[in-house]
Amino acid sequence: MTRYRALLALVLTTLVSGACSSMPGAATDDDVVELRRRIHELQLRTTMAEEEIDHLKGRIGELEGAQGEGRADTGTEGVDRAPVVEADPVRAQPPAMIEETDLDPPPVARAEVVPEGVAPREPEAGAAITGTTAPSGGGLGPVSAAGQELYDRGYTLFHQGRYVDSESTFQRFLQGWPDTELADNAWYWIGEARFARDDISGALAAFSEVVRRYGSGNKAPDALFKAGRCQERLGDVQGARSTYQEVLRLFPQTAAAVSAQEGLDSLR
Repeated sequence: MTRYRALLALVLTTLVSGACSSMPGAATDDDVVELRRRIHELQLRTTMAEEEIDHLKGRIGELEGAQGEGRADTGTEGVDRAPVVEADPVRAQPPAMIEETDLDPPPVARAEVVPEGVAPREPEAGAAITGTTAPSGGGLGPVSAAGQELYDRGYTLFHQGRYVDSESTFQRFLQGWPDTELADNAWYWIGEARFARDDISGALAAFSEVVRRYGSGNKAPDALFKAGRCQERLGDVQGARSTYQEVLRLFPQTAAAVSAQEGLDSLR
């Protein structure tokens, strides 16, 4: 993890130095805002990568435990286990491509998720994204092995740039495991997949669901900020301003709040 943070620091330094050297004159306010936005995006990606690394380490532990139980049942306890070599996150290779035949049913261009019979709702123009009181921990159960595998598949597809496939995979996850601890993450990545495809209205609906259903979860601050970005992209300046203000009010000590303040400054 230390190497990963060191690499991020090098990337940020290079980014800022390169951007500054490319400016013909004194840096303007817009230049500073853009640099801060790009730095936040890198920080967000780093946080996501760290979360996934911790998550994968946990999965390795679970699989090792299951293998140990299997060996005990077959009388193979005492057999030396080969040491597990921890992957270096800086040198880790990208995940292997997933074949289309692994996706069943085939992906769709835009299928709406309706877990618990409730369809995503989009806010009215000029309105802030509210309703951030839904619990994220209490009542949400663990994910089964099959659900975890499906979630991991959707995450891998997203980072391969296969956004349609990723969205449909996360949708199937929500249909099978709507009340689990990864449900808010699945909604968030559906929003990111739609945003990456310039389906801004669909992304807004997904990010709003994260906030409405899991307002105290770890994805809520970034989802609320990204909802404001969507409103801004859709031309709803007043709605974006109100949503950025909600981020500052509800999540003041987060990286999302820093980006929200920059978003407010750019709207003035």
